[in-house]
Amino acid sequence: MPPTALASFAAVYVPLSLVTALAVLADIFMVGRRQPMAIMDAVWPLTKLYWGPLGLIVYGWFGRAPGAGARDHGHHHHGHASGPMWQATFKGATHCGAGCALADFIGDWIVAASGFALLGSSLVSCWRICSVSRPSMRRSRRCSGSACATG
Repeated sequence: MPPTALASFAAVYVPLSLVTALAVLADIFMVGRRQPMAIMDAVWPLTKLYWGPLGLIVYGWFGRAPGAGARDHGHHHHGHASGPMWQATFKGATHCGAGCALADFIGDWIVAASGFALLGSSLVSCWRICSVSRPSMRRSRRCSGSACATG
């Protein structure tokens, strides 16, 4: 059976997304561009897994922290405070989105590995496990009203 357009797209997009996430990890940990908020060291690579190359553009535009040398020479990066309000909001949304995506990914594997079914449905089980794995995000003001809050 020939691959569908979606399967062909995924065969290109998934490896590109993995390479993009690895490039951001290398930039943060090997080049020394650690984020002012430590959690963002995990958030930026996680978001590249689903944003792919588009996410690399956003990271380079306003997510990339200055190198260690720039911070040591008095140049300060103020995290969410720098740039327009929409960029701070965007960064807050990526923080929530990365946590939700990670919880969904882990929850799917838990359901698949355990064969757990709720009300006879693995889909319902997955929804429940994913929503339980992110209770702190549901209480977070930053995530209220988002997909995290509805889990």
